[in-house]
Amino acid sequence: MPIWFLSAEGIKFNVILFPYLALESRPSVTKSSNPSEVNPYIAASLEDIERVAGIDATPGEVELLDGWSLYYRGRHADSIRSFVTAIEVLLEARLREVLRTREATPEDVERRLLETRNKFMKRLDQYCYLTQSRVPGPYLHVLPTINGVRLARELEQTRDLRHKIVHAGRRLDRNLVRPMNRVAETMTWLFNWLSRGGASGRRVMRPSFFYEAGREGLLYTFRLEAGGVVLLPSLGGVADSQDEDSGFFIHSWDPATIPESRFLRALGGGGKPSDIELFAKMAFAKLRIPALRDSPPVADSPLPHHDRYCILQDGKLTLVFLLDLEHVVGERDVEQIAAAVAARTRAGLSVSSVLVIVNDQNGMPFEFRTHETISENCRGIAEACGIGLVKAEDLARLALGVQEYGWPAATIIEDLLVPGWNGRAPAGAQKVGVVVHYYARPNAAIIELNGEATISVGDFLVFRLRRRFYQLEITSMQQDDRPVERAQLGEVGVIVSLNGDKLPIGWDVFWIPKQTNPGGTTAPEPPG
Repeated sequence: MPIWFLSAEGIKFNVILFPYLALESRPSVTKSSNPSEVNPYIAASLEDIERVAGIDATPGEVELLDGWSLYYRGRHADSIRSFVTAIEVLLEARLREVLRTREATPEDVERRLLETRNKFMKRLDQYCYLTQSRVPGPYLHVLPTINGVRLARELEQTRDLRHKIVHAGRRLDRNLVRPMNRVAETMTWLFNWLSRGGASGRRVMRPSFFYEAGREGLLYTFRLEAGGVVLLPSLGGVADSQDEDSGFFIHSWDPATIPESRFLRALGGGGKPSDIELFAKMAFAKLRIPALRDSPPVADSPLPHHDRYCILQDGKLTLVFLLDLEHVVGERDVEQIAAAVAARTRAGLSVSSVLVIVNDQNGMPFEFRTHETISENCRGIAEACGIGLVKAEDLARLALGVQEYGWPAATIIEDLLVPGWNGRAPAGAQKVGVVVHYYARPNAAIIELNGEATISVGDFLVFRLRRRFYQLEITSMQQDDRPVERAQLGEVGVIVSLNGDKLPIGWDVFWIPKQTNPGGTTAPEPPG
């Protein structure tokens, strides 16, 4: 029974395994602007139903609705078959429409459809190439369960599960309600994407999230055993924090606020795979670039690297390449990217700039990778071909710097698009020295100043750490064991506050103008 009436130690209480079943009336919602105002939640009005009833169903829509109906009835095996069938029916209809617009004869259309009759993924690839679109993903979202979802991967997993059900006798039970909910939701997202631009141009909208939140928001976790149902202790509460496995609070729906640990985890290392596509999306969100979009797919190209994203801003097109390599980036990699850019140009694209995000040595944590891996020859080729290179770990440091210190994102992006190797320091920064000593107590750094570089109390310095940039305003300095207001040549000590982070010895220190800091109003003369 989904609702139990129990007593323990003289106390009577209810256990509701499915809270939505206890509702005697429509659920209610409140407005954040006026929490005291309570309104019933109505999924569809009579007018909505009458309007939709007069519209012809999208191909596959009946099968999709059957899938949801079967899912709610607990017939998961039948449900997953209906969802996959819905996608297959709609894809065939959409591909037939596209082929007809290419002035193919009806016989040619049917012949080409017959060629991919039993090759679903090839048919999907053909549709994407003809429409110059990509299957959505990775999604960018503050919820870790949605962030990084790829509908193409969800489709493959769903079709694989259907195959096991149909051909291997796989049985689905109550424990697969959540995975089946994922199948239902993601296949509906995919169906909506495919139906976009069809004859009706109508999306299948389902306000299901409200009900699903209640359906799966179990007050108690339970386990089925031979002797009955065992209630498990509630984990209780959530942690705010950086690890989605331990729970989280949603403070903002802005993707730029995705926690640092989840952001950096996409770079891989430490036995975990990288997800450079998702990392790039998160980085651009933190850099406040709203114009990022998928590049159209390329068919049957011998080149190993192609642009994954593009940015169209102020009439200028930037191609974004992602290099996810286990080896150190080499000259051949840069030459192949130059060839891919040339192919796009020959196809009629007017390319203004090219940005390549390099995630090499991706088998190890990025803070332990060798940094100086882009050779002089690679830089020379990039400069000659108009290609801007940035290491993924440097892009991460810059994005976090924009978020933490308010550095101007537009200036940083402009700097990254300059041909050559970029991103090793914030835009406008000038190298003034290197760290030669670090003392945890009294938390001080000793800097060896370069040549004629001069720093003064009140200046802003930026240190390269292993995971991020660290910026500080100089409040006091010592040189030759004496307090000084201005330092030049030799070693100088400054107080830092790193909260346990250690400054890597031998790493660079930069001076940045004050206007890059929030609230800064003046810019001192550059050092030296």
